[in-house]
Amino acid sequence: MTVVHLASLSALFLAVGRGPPAGFDGNKIMDVGIWTIIGALVGAKALLFVVDFKHFTSSTQEFMTLLRSG
Repeated sequence: MTVVHLASLSALFLAVGRGPPAGFDGNKIMDVGIWTIIGALVGAKALLFVVDFKHFTSSTQEFMTLLRSG
């Protein structure tokens, strides 16, 4: 697990813990946080595909490598 992952999860748990005293629902904060992380991962993969479009469309194997990579 990288530092970015740990920072994201730490921020999410901190927000869930501090949200209810401020009047926010902890479950909704967790839901938004999880969807934000998923969106960031999918968006990063899409941006990589757009930036290196020629590379990933040059062969099916390169495209499948993009889909399998974490």
